[in-house]
Amino acid sequence: MLPEFGGGKKPYEVLRLGVESLIVRVLIHLHSPGHEEVMTAEADSSVREMVRRGISYDHILRAVHMTQADLTDALYAACRDLIGAERSGEELATASRELFEFFDAFGDELAKSYRLELEHWQRTGEAQRADIARGLLDGTVGVAEAEAAVGYRIRDRHHIAVVVATTESLVHDRIDALSRQARDILESFGCTAQFLAPTGLGRVMAWGSAPDPADLKIIRPPVQADHVVTVGTITSGEDGFRSSHAEAMAVLRLLTHREHVRPDSVVFADVEVAALMSSDLDLLRRFVGRHLDGLSEDSAYMRDIRRSIQEYLNTDRSLARAAERLHVSRNTITYRLKRAEEILGHPIGSDHHALHTALIISGLLGEVVLRRQSGRD
Repeated sequence: MLPEFGGGKKPYEVLRLGVESLIVRVLIHLHSPGHEEVMTAEADSSVREMVRRGISYDHILRAVHMTQADLTDALYAACRDLIGAERSGEELATASRELFEFFDAFGDELAKSYRLELEHWQRTGEAQRADIARGLLDGTVGVAEAEAAVGYRIRDRHHIAVVVATTESLVHDRIDALSRQARDILESFGCTAQFLAPTGLGRVMAWGSAPDPADLKIIRPPVQADHVVTVGTITSGEDGFRSSHAEAMAVLRLLTHREHVRPDSVVFADVEVAALMSSDLDLLRRFVGRHLDGLSEDSAYMRDIRRSIQEYLNTDRSLARAAERLHVSRNTITYRLKRAEEILGHPIGSDHHALHTALIISGLLGEVVLRRQSGRD
């Protein structure tokens, strides 16, 4: 996988579809030499995403050469296994010739697709905003230059960063819907200025600001179909512009660990410790296992107990409010808390901050960080 394409499931899925469709087209070409079509719709979509992420054609071509080399090795090995080393010479020569012709034609089509997409992208204001946003985040674009270019004031303002992404894989045509949601969210927070930058992979980076932090209020945005929204904290100035975005991205990384990406909206302040560990899934698993112990079993019975403890801690240990939120009786909450303490071997009140964090992580990621049930459901 291209390191420049970034980590996570979305980049992997986009590249996987492009590479798999290419391999299928190669096999069709080997079976029926002279087949004219070499570029696939999935490869075209991958090119669009790469252009939007600022990945150079040289990097893409390197990935194609790696695919060609791996595929050639695999085909050679298959020929030797199927017809034997003594008889495989002629077949290997034919396969090598056809592969070279196919990838030569594919390279021409790829270069054309990349050039056309790059020209289209560079004609849009989105390209300039994306470049400026990346430059601000990595320090290669100055604040004064960025403010003049996009009309968004960074210095002496208080910022909230939002990332809106789609749960779909090939999503180059969803940017308008994502941008509309980002604007609505920032407006609901009380932001009087906004800066949006689509960055490919069905994702929009967004910032909103106000001169007075008292005018800003973060509330969890409503969940919309096919969208994931993550929100940073209220921060100030140039450093705050970067740090709030880093917080929103940490939450997004956390959510990509889920077995299946689903629509959601999560605020950094609600998952801060979990988000800070988001780059290491094994660390998250160990943390959950250590602090939930027997409660980490992936079963309906344990899930009800975990939810009851989490709501109890969410409501400052109020039995009545926890019961109301879960639509169960107060006695049910009391029973589940007692059962949890028996399983944990200590009172819930001891080291409850770590326990609360482990419950938040397990609630967000589910089976990915839990252990399989041993018997009871």
